[in-house]
Amino acid sequence: MQRTIIFLYCAILLCFTLSAQEQEGYVRSSGSEKHKGEAIEGVVLRPQGGNDVLSDSIGHYVMILQNNVTIGDAFQIVKIYKKGYEPIDKNILNRHFIYSREVPIEIVMVSTEYLLKTRTKIEAEARKKAEKRYKTLMDNLKKELKSKRISNEDFQQKKDDLIKQLQMFEKLITRMADYYARTDYNKLDSLNLEINKCIKNGELEKADSLINTKGDIKMRAIENIKEGKQIKEAEIFLDNYEF
Repeated sequence: MQRTIIFLYCAILLCFTLSAQEQEGYVRSSGSEKHKGEAIEGVVLRPQGGNDVLSDSIGHYVMILQNNVTIGDAFQIVKIYKKGYEPIDKNILNRHFIYSREVPIEIVMVSTEYLLKTRTKIEAEARKKAEKRYKTLMDNLKKELKSKRISNEDFQQKKDDLIKQLQMFEKLITRMADYYARTDYNKLDSLNLEINKCIKNGELEKADSLINTKGDIKMRAIENIKEGKQIKEAEIFLDNYEF
């Protein structure tokens, strides 16, 4: 009888242990040019199929995952909420994380007030420079028309081209301003530093081009070497790749 009780107790304990799949992590604010990111308390997080948990005073949290999740399995976080904040990664709720008892998951959030303030500032500066450039080019066109160096047809065509350029630039402004505002300076590499510099200077086309190079295989290999990650693999790749 006693052996049966002990067996049942162990079985219950084992089931409890297997069901308590804990994933630890931390929540912090994004770093800016002047301030480092800091722990955020009171962030509500919920894993898929699980319950809400709160981050504590040092930003630490522990989520209980589904019973059938094992080490190395992918899972999603379906809720990350704190009033006045939002995740720096807009697509984080669509991402898949890997369950690990050793590696904590870091969630980076940004103040909505900071987002609005920074985006507004970047957009205003970019529009000011764009309008100034447009006015200068239009004035030059008018002078060429007046001096009859171009025809009325050429003038109209070039004017339409300038308007299209301004419209395309306008589409870039909002996207680049949001990119700049969501930069985490705690983890800013050389490429992103250059991108942010371009955005701040109003060179949005150049910034957009640099963002697109982030997926380039050559650039990724070089960045791996610079960051000291997968050095051997990256060096082998560069040695055998014809640029």
